[in-house]
Amino acid sequence: MQKKGYEEALKRIEQVKKDQKTVLNLSDLNLDTIPESIGELKNLTEFHARKNQLVALPDSISELKNLTRLDVRNNQICSLPNNIGNLMKLINLEVFKNKITILPDSVGHLKDLIRLDLADNQFSVLPESIGALKQLRELNIAANQLIFLPESIGELENLKKLNISRNKLRVLPESIKNLKSLIQLDVHSNYLSSLPKGIGELKEMTELDVSSNQINSLPENLNLLKKLLILNISDNQITALIESIGELEKLIELNISQNQISTFPDTFSELIKLNRIRASHNCFQFFPRSILNNPNIKTIGFDDKDANYGYQNISLFGNPISDVPPEVLKKGMNAVRAYFAAQENSETLRLYEAKLLIVGEPGAGKTTLAKKVQDPLAPMPAPEATTRGIAVEHHTFKTKDGNMFKINIWDFAGQEIYSATHRFFLTKRSVYALLTDNRRESENFNYWLNIIEILSENSPLLIIQNERDNRKKDLDELGMKGRFSNIKEMLPCNLLDNRGLPQVKQAIEYHLENLPFVGMTLRKEWVDVRNELEQMAKSETESPGDYTPFIEERDYYELCRKHEITDRTEARTWATLLHDLGVLLHFQDNALLRRYMFLSPPWATAAVYRVVDCREIQEQNGFFSKADASALWQGERYDEVHDELLALMSEFKICFPLDGTKDRYVIPQHLRGQPEAFIWDDRDEVRLLLDYRFLPKGVFHQFMVEMHRFLADARTLAWDTGALFKREGAEAWVEEVYSENKISVRVRGNQKQPLLDRIVEQFDAIREQFSGLVAEKKIPCRCSVCVGREKPYLYDYEILKRRLQAGKKDTECQVSFEELSIVRLLGDYFTAEKINRDAYGQMISGQPRIFISYAHKNEAFKDEFREMVAPMEKSGKWNVWDDRWLLPGDNWNREILRHLEEAHVAVLLLTPAFFASDYIYDEEMRRAVERHRRGEMMLIGVLVSDCMFEETPLRDIQIVPKDALPVERHPNRSQIWKSVANKIKETIEFSRGDRGRRGGW
Repeated sequence: MQKKGYEEALKRIEQVKKDQKTVLNLSDLNLDTIPESIGELKNLTEFHARKNQLVALPDSISELKNLTRLDVRNNQICSLPNNIGNLMKLINLEVFKNKITILPDSVGHLKDLIRLDLADNQFSVLPESIGALKQLRELNIAANQLIFLPESIGELENLKKLNISRNKLRVLPESIKNLKSLIQLDVHSNYLSSLPKGIGELKEMTELDVSSNQINSLPENLNLLKKLLILNISDNQITALIESIGELEKLIELNISQNQISTFPDTFSELIKLNRIRASHNCFQFFPRSILNNPNIKTIGFDDKDANYGYQNISLFGNPISDVPPEVLKKGMNAVRAYFAAQENSETLRLYEAKLLIVGEPGAGKTTLAKKVQDPLAPMPAPEATTRGIAVEHHTFKTKDGNMFKINIWDFAGQEIYSATHRFFLTKRSVYALLTDNRRESENFNYWLNIIEILSENSPLLIIQNERDNRKKDLDELGMKGRFSNIKEMLPCNLLDNRGLPQVKQAIEYHLENLPFVGMTLRKEWVDVRNELEQMAKSETESPGDYTPFIEERDYYELCRKHEITDRTEARTWATLLHDLGVLLHFQDNALLRRYMFLSPPWATAAVYRVVDCREIQEQNGFFSKADASALWQGERYDEVHDELLALMSEFKICFPLDGTKDRYVIPQHLRGQPEAFIWDDRDEVRLLLDYRFLPKGVFHQFMVEMHRFLADARTLAWDTGALFKREGAEAWVEEVYSENKISVRVRGNQKQPLLDRIVEQFDAIREQFSGLVAEKKIPCRCSVCVGREKPYLYDYEILKRRLQAGKKDTECQVSFEELSIVRLLGDYFTAEKINRDAYGQMISGQPRIFISYAHKNEAFKDEFREMVAPMEKSGKWNVWDDRWLLPGDNWNREILRHLEEAHVAVLLLTPAFFASDYIYDEEMRRAVERHRRGEMMLIGVLVSDCMFEETPLRDIQIVPKDALPVERHPNRSQIWKSVANKIKETIEFSRGDRGRRGGW
């Protein structure tokens, strides 16, 4: 027994008895038993004892004849007392998250029970007496061990919500068809192979979730659910949707992800209210045109984040769509509609083109392979010849269907100095050839395997073994393919005598032909534009006097207009496609570079590599002037674009301006190997270790370029693997330990938080540029044993964060077993407030959803607020919801709570009427506070009228106006509403990091 908690419980029981109160709260007292004296509280109507260590309820609880609510969630209770049925007035029984194995039959005596929550226990059966609960509205028995449901469940004639998810059910009883009042049914994560035929008789159903089962088809009468709003059938074995799905005219959300569906039926176009479709990981080869005329479908998700969180109107990640380029899909539905419309109104051609990227170590034979793919009789390059940067060549071959296929062959130099630019050119829509030289060992072989995997989005990889002198070398083909799923073939050859070359060419051509999007249709006008651009980029020897290595973007648009293409969105999409194909370079996200289209990628990259390769600059430890670069860029049309080439080097994160000037630059890759001596006082420092599963070369150099304005001294305290940074009273020592795939961050000073925040944010931003890159944040232990160790115990930051959010204050070192304060361990940076702010920032990555909670008596104030924020709504920056959006016939309770659960921000208009409303206090406010405490939502209270919010759970949330003068008493209401709106805007921006980035350094 926990003495302190037990004494507090006795004290509270006595106080309730003395004051003749009707509510008793013994939650969070770490109790393992409840005092028997609770039976003396004859007038008690509510008893809360959640989040304790209770293993049983006292028999005396049966004496509480007036009890209407019993809440013992989150305990260790193994069984309910047999006399639980004596609580005849009980309306709400919550025993969620305990260890109960049997529900006593006497539960059937609770005739007035409206809500019963038995989730997350260990039930394997339910008693037949459950059917006696005729008034029951909500039944939650999720996360138990149920194998079947009793037939009596069909007798719950007033049941509205039934959650039987995460059990072991293989069938649903036919009696479920009798639940005529049911509006929500959740049976996800069971073993169902089909749904009962009677499902169509549940005419009031608005939400149905049967995801994560083994269902292979939907019942034909599903179309009878005319009120259905949300349908989730994801993660099953369904191959086709029923034609009658188009009759679900009120459907607004459909989740069919992780099935084997390849098309939508034609009737799908009739679902005009549908605004969210999750269709990731299916078999769609063609874009579902039946949604083109749905005005609600505006945005398309085509990456894993969208697939998981459904932020977009339709998610198509993981489908082999081949009739619409991904560059078009990423620009949204308007671009897709324009793409199809353009094809309908003009002649079309099919595009057979892709990139072949040849990579490997210097001297492995990459240039030879590039030549011999084009002509097996091509002579071997001279022994001293070596590729500098990137060489691009073109070749055509005839496919098995008789089409001419164009290959853009990119031959990458193998020197490490060029690794910083890999992320710009190792792309999807490509086949990779990794060439190995069997005469020597290569430590970088695994590097190439990893960098291709994380940058290419699983593009096919061929490992070509150049067996010089016919020396063979065995590779663990089975093990490598098990680790790297993109490895398609391992092919031996000898490029000197062409042994094995026909097989290599055949494999390259086969995998190029079978890339996604090969053979997609394009307007003939685009092919004409492309041909003209290609003609401009021909070398001087092929077209003397017409050599045009770059053009301005406006000239490109003019060329498009010449070929009757006037839509700029369409023009930019086509430019993106040409960029991905390796035809040209166009960096649309860079304000300076997007003005130019580099029609000859080798011309542009050669200019960059001239500076990087310059021996004099290397001998100067990477420091150079604009004049030095200009001297290297003489001739070959470089004279006109020196500023743009420097911008290109910055875009590649190869260099940064020194001391804020535009005349002096530094290439961090060439910095010296060691800094000048400096003293580091590690007292009160915060340490963080970024542990990468694989660390691409150049990540730290890219970080240094991004953070150069914080460098303490680029000349003396920055070196090729580390640097010292300063910002507003704090210093950071950041160093790469490449051999261990780690980056060490140490911060000291009075203002550690802003600097460490910026460092972590920057490394996170870099990681997001590598789609498959995984990095874990580790916190070194500071216990008495670990402090002096070279390798202290490392805590996982995510686990510490979850412990802190769950209210845990301490953690244990697995070396010394000492307990340490999490807050002390994490320092003044990783506070609970900061952790929650990070969570909000991740949530609000797009348009924030704002829920307004208010009492109807105060509707005029709500309208004033909405008028003030109308510009934010109309510009698409905010999505604001309140219950005025409810339509006649809507289930208002379900709709309000659904929007509250989906909101990122809840704005509460605080008045006496707000707190007097039982629904607001018990439902809206309670749920919002719980989500806020879990870090899932921001709460902002607007003090509209004088009220006692300090006596409520809202006392700890952010309250505006700042001066605590209620809105209704403010002399200028418009002014105060504007300040409220600005505060909300500022809070959202700060929470997702926008304000920190825009607000200077």
